[in-house]
Amino acid sequence: MPAWRAATAPGLVLSGLQECVRITDDGSGVAPALAEVLRGHGMRVDVVGADELGREPRGQGCVVLLDALSDPRHPAQDSAEVHGRLLRALTALAPRDETDAGGARSVVLVQDSGGPGPAAPPGRAWLGGAVALARTAHQEWPRITVKGIDCARGGRPAADVAGALATELLTGGGEPEVALTADGRRHHPHTEPAPPLEPVETSRTAPDPFFVVTGGARGITAPCLVELARLRRPRLLLLGRSALVPERPGQAAEKDDAALIRSLLAEDREAGAVRTFAEVRAEAGRLLAAREIRHTLTQLENAGAQVRYASVDVRDEKAVRARLEEARDLWGPVTGLVHAAGVVADKMVADKTPEQFERVFSTKVESLRVLLDATADDPLDTICLFSSISATVGNPGQSDYAMANAVLDHVAGELARERPAARVVSIAWGAWHGGMVTPPLREHFARQGVALLPVAEGARAFAAELAATSGPSRIVVVPDPGQPGQWGGASDRTGTQIQALVRAGAQRRPLLRDHAIGGRVVAPLALATEWMARAVPGRVAGAPFALHDIHVRRPITLGGPGPHWLTVEAVRQEDRAWHMCVGPVDDRAHITALAVPDRPPAAPRQDRPARPGPSAAAPRYGVPPLFHGPDFHVIEEILDRDDGGVHATVRGLRAMGWSDDGRWVTDPALFDAALQLSLLWAQGVLGPTLPMRVERCEIHRPGAAPAGPLTCSVTARSCGALSADCDALLLDTGGGVRAALTGIRLIALPG
Repeated sequence: MPAWRAATAPGLVLSGLQECVRITDDGSGVAPALAEVLRGHGMRVDVVGADELGREPRGQGCVVLLDALSDPRHPAQDSAEVHGRLLRALTALAPRDETDAGGARSVVLVQDSGGPGPAAPPGRAWLGGAVALARTAHQEWPRITVKGIDCARGGRPAADVAGALATELLTGGGEPEVALTADGRRHHPHTEPAPPLEPVETSRTAPDPFFVVTGGARGITAPCLVELARLRRPRLLLLGRSALVPERPGQAAEKDDAALIRSLLAEDREAGAVRTFAEVRAEAGRLLAAREIRHTLTQLENAGAQVRYASVDVRDEKAVRARLEEARDLWGPVTGLVHAAGVVADKMVADKTPEQFERVFSTKVESLRVLLDATADDPLDTICLFSSISATVGNPGQSDYAMANAVLDHVAGELARERPAARVVSIAWGAWHGGMVTPPLREHFARQGVALLPVAEGARAFAAELAATSGPSRIVVVPDPGQPGQWGGASDRTGTQIQALVRAGAQRRPLLRDHAIGGRVVAPLALATEWMARAVPGRVAGAPFALHDIHVRRPITLGGPGPHWLTVEAVRQEDRAWHMCVGPVDDRAHITALAVPDRPPAAPRQDRPARPGPSAAAPRYGVPPLFHGPDFHVIEEILDRDDGGVHATVRGLRAMGWSDDGRWVTDPALFDAALQLSLLWAQGVLGPTLPMRVERCEIHRPGAAPAGPLTCSVTARSCGALSADCDALLLDTGGGVRAALTGIRLIALPG
């Protein structure tokens, strides 16, 4: 089921803010207040209407879409207008081709639907599709950083909401999705196993339940209802668009679409009728749909249900009310709703038309509003909404479908709070082995390694959810527990780029003045590693992790007073790893690394023994190779030093008095201490060197080290004519492994 995990902001700036920012006006005062805060940080900001974005020149830096924070008088009725405006704005910003970076470096979509905090105000659920749109755009646009923010306003003044959003833009980096509560907490989404359900036999459903079902006569809903009929013997009113058109004699023998089309064409020839092929194919489709509906009705009756079918557009409130009244006269009040109607019109955001959006979105959202209004006086004890995993993780081509289903997910939560005695659930289905998943789609999913949900298994899950006495209002149903993280390819798409910024320079970070070589301030490898670690997508805060193949390709020099903007970028590789790099904005690959977030380091071990020496010596800073100024005097005492390595006590960033805002992922002071000791060892065996590569950096205890004394042991690996290699082990006061640097490569300096 969808859940939230507390998260600390990485302390990185969202890409594009350094150029210019355009904010769409939400009408509630947040947009101008946010613009004022960002201008105070030196940003160029304009507040515009969403429909103005398409008329402006491309290359807009960062675009922040606040339309879903608006306060329409009737959120349910205005849901399509708000979400349609967001989709049109994204269409205007969409890249033209694979080489185009689109109309912005980054796009941010904001909504207020409660997130992990207290419930949002009534009605906000109907405006809860903006983040799902961000999830889909994140997948479709690999060269643009797309971010979704669920920001709870919680009755706060516009200035306070703007301040929370500004803090996220300035410190939250390029993380694709985050939720901000009104009390200042920050969370990331994830999925976790739902609690087990009670046995179906202990159903809390009333005797002879009367369910109104949309979209239940065809597709995947039909086997679900058959399973429900077998267990509960319900009364079912099925509402669908397809008419029960009669078949002429002989047509029933035609078993598939092609055979039926041939039969219809033959009939036309005999009758001398002239129709286009499209008209004949449409009639064949209507006949096959009616045939499927009749088959479903027969199955339901054989399973023990009483069934009525009505051909109706569920968006037509007058027609729906009339059909419900007819059924109530026969069966009494409605006790349950199953809203499973849905259509898709898969097109990328750049190609999505308003007509496609209206059809897809209204079939899900407007139909639900009509159903809820039409049953407002019925004693509903069960409400089940058929959502999609596309709303949870996004899916290329399904921006409108993802938004619509996300609205259903949020409305389910609101209904569950309003009706505590009822079972309310929104089921985000994964891909079924049937229904709208055609053979070509099945092949596509097979290539992605996505397992399909067997029909019988899905039907049993549906019946169990309706029979449960309690449970979460939102669940994801897939055959593989790990599937939500990979379905649709959000994290797996090769070439996906996520960018963030660092504002560096001696003025911005005074300690950098003490890391100057030949009079030039050079960004320390230790800090560059920290910046890359902060930007690793999917890294779990506080959990051990490793960076591989850290490589200095070119030093990052920070000349002049600054500030200097550096870009930190993550690019998805074919093997599920992320290629990380940091450097100037338009020339990023100065320092690179490789991250595999789901492959943490092995359990800490101390396989390099401590090397206590006979006597201690103070490090000689200001004498090569220790060029570092006072803020980088991180070596406390050298306990032992010979050709086999160096052993010393060292200081972490807290002991050095570096600013500690709780965002540190590594401890750069300790990392730099290990590199400095490596330089000392290499000086004795090779002469002057510079560290250019680290084969592997294992962080077993993330974050800033305690202020007490720590130790670092550098152990030789090899030494040649031009390079030397060593390892470093950093230990806490109690001897536990804090970090390990394996394969530090030092290159001899010319001359």
